[in-house]
Amino acid sequence: MEEFVVSTEEEFDIIYQTYRMRIITEYSLCPNMTATFKQIADKLGDNSAKVSYHGKMLIKIGLLKYNHSKNINGITAKYYKLVTDRFKIDFGDKDDLITQKRILKHKTMIIMDSLDRMKHIVGDLENEQRFITLASNDLYLTEEELDHLKNHIEELTKKNVPRPGTRKITYYTIWIDDNIPIEDESDVN
Repeated sequence: MEEFVVSTEEEFDIIYQTYRMRIITEYSLCPNMTATFKQIADKLGDNSAKVSYHGKMLIKIGLLKYNHSKNINGITAKYYKLVTDRFKIDFGDKDDLITQKRILKHKTMIIMDSLDRMKHIVGDLENEQRFITLASNDLYLTEEELDHLKNHIEELTKKNVPRPGTRKITYYTIWIDDNIPIEDESDVN
């Protein structure tokens, strides 16, 4: 699945808004990433008008696309498909500090929202024999080392298949490149 490249401020503002991120997450969990706004609203415990408003913004930038319609009890239900659930921010040459701070703020907001949702999942699973490990570490890598790490994880994921004696473990990866090069020892603090 290809990444959706967020390359404009408008796309950034539309995608990286907490409620729309929740809609994107719910679509990504649906079979074939396809659902109606009503189905997503039910999953979020919200009304379909609110999901429709935010969904239309995702359609505007091409992240959601019309898939098909189905007549259900005389009502035409429109199904939309999430194009991808992988994103990359690339503003090109916009290396100014204000843009970097804005991107970091939104990334932090998304992570905090995700962690908040994880608390509910953990609470729901307390009585089951499952485990959830949530870890955060800073890594200082060269571009070559980062590429090697990403490739290693991707290779491990591709070759991993169900087999006797194994159990399914779902993992999530969030890569945040602060884009702050460490030039010498005085930069480390």
